[in-house]
Amino acid sequence: MESLFKILKPVFTNSDERGSMVQLFQENCNQANVLRCKKGALRGNHYHKLNTESFYVVEGEVEVTLKTLEQKPVVETKTFSKGDFFAIPPNINHELLFKEDTIMTAFYDKGVILPDKTTDIYIYIYI
Repeated sequence: MESLFKILKPVFTNSDERGSMVQLFQENCNQANVLRCKKGALRGNHYHKLNTESFYVVEGEVEVTLKTLEQKPVVETKTFSKGDFFAIPPNINHELLFKEDTIMTAFYDKGVILPDKTTDIYIYIYI
């Protein structure tokens, strides 16, 4: 079975005596958020119909569980830590459990607030 997660690579990285830089996108990003999450916090448990959401872990560790939307969903869980970069496609429910205090970025290719002012965030209840 193919993984529900899409592992990404930065476009460009550079480091020298001054520090480092990681370029994550050159295109296909219309919204960017910075998340600061406490150890034990649970976020997400929703999906997007239109957006691919990408995450880059700056510091910390997060366990991400993905579920397909079928009656009997496919479930996949992975743990990500500093420097990991991954994407979740549309119509995949995602839940994030923070294993330690974590800083990460979230990027949306279209943006969560749609032109008609509705949001591309949907809760799926598993029966």
